[in-house]
Amino acid sequence: MYSPNGDYTSITAKMPVQKRKREEDLSTNVNTVKTRRRVNKMSETQLLVNKARVQFNTANCRLKKKARTTDEYAAANDLEKEIILKRVETRLVEEE
Repeated sequence: MYSPNGDYTSITAKMPVQKRKREEDLSTNVNTVKTRRRVNKMSETQLLVNKARVQFNTANCRLKKKARTTDEYAAANDLEKEIILKRVETRLVEEE
């Protein structure tokens, strides 16, 4: 993706990347720092795998949240609720 100031902002493009924050403005939370270091050490392949994993988990959470708002889920007992959520996850895996 090309930004107005001339920098590419894609992790797959072999061009300079414009950062959104200066180094001193980044979070100092221990877990955030640890994650940032881990991601910075990743190879390009590892970054793509990590991105796919994060996208899958995000889609999974959103679909499960949507399923929890249905009347079918509200009327179901605990076992049926678990089955409904497993069905949602199975559909997502089959789409991939």
